[in-house]
Amino acid sequence: MKTAFSTLACPDLELREVLSLAARNGMDAVEIRLDRENRLCGYTLEEAEAVKRLIAERGIAISDLATGIHFHGEKVPLEAVAYCSRLAAALGVPALRVFADAPVRAGSEIPKDFVFRNAAALSECADLAACHGVALWVETHSAYSTGERLVPLLEAANRENIRVIWDIMHSIEFGEAPARTVSLLGDQIVHVHLKDGVPPAGTEDVHYVLCALGEGAVSFAEIANALSTVSYDGYLSLEWELMWHPELAACYESSDALLAAYRELLARYF
Repeated sequence: MKTAFSTLACPDLELREVLSLAARNGMDAVEIRLDRENRLCGYTLEEAEAVKRLIAERGIAISDLATGIHFHGEKVPLEAVAYCSRLAAALGVPALRVFADAPVRAGSEIPKDFVFRNAAALSECADLAACHGVALWVETHSAYSTGERLVPLLEAANRENIRVIWDIMHSIEFGEAPARTVSLLGDQIVHVHLKDGVPPAGTEDVHYVLCALGEGAVSFAEIANALSTVSYDGYLSLEWELMWHPELAACYESSDALLAAYRELLARYF
């Protein structure tokens, strides 16, 4: 089992502090969320050597660069993929997290022509990333939150360096059981986002209300069992979305307390 956490959990920390937090809590890696300018905790591509030294000093890996790059319709984000791929390669980071989306309501079928346009853009960008030795990891998110939705896109894109980040919350929110997601995606899952939450009450909204680990409706035992069927050996990454949900700060007294709770959860179920 390889452990990681996203910097969404500590948006105000500098890179040195993030790496120190990871080291003292026994984490194997950190998943870095890039900002809107694709900077890594404020650092640019030109400062990659300094970042690489910091990472080496702490002995913590960077699992992936969590970009905000979206594949949606006709526009192909070549410039962003090129820049982020160069940044990842300079740091020795294997992959970029990316998203795919479509203009459909939850439960509606994604038109085949839209799937093929998304796939063509994804393939073109995957070829560009491959020139730098970098993979694209598509997250289960938005219109592609489930394995059932994502498989046709992956098949149409048909690139060895396109793989999947399974965000367990998103597939559950859209009604797909963990066993079903894993059976569909199999060994294409190379990274897993863990979090907890409860279904929204009295609303048609499908998005869970996030909560402290182990206090929600997510069955981590079910997730662990599903992953065991494919002998999963990638990272289990805590995506504690404090950056987007400041109310989560009330759940734990510190980032160290959060990671202690995360270690306990992993020890119990994984």
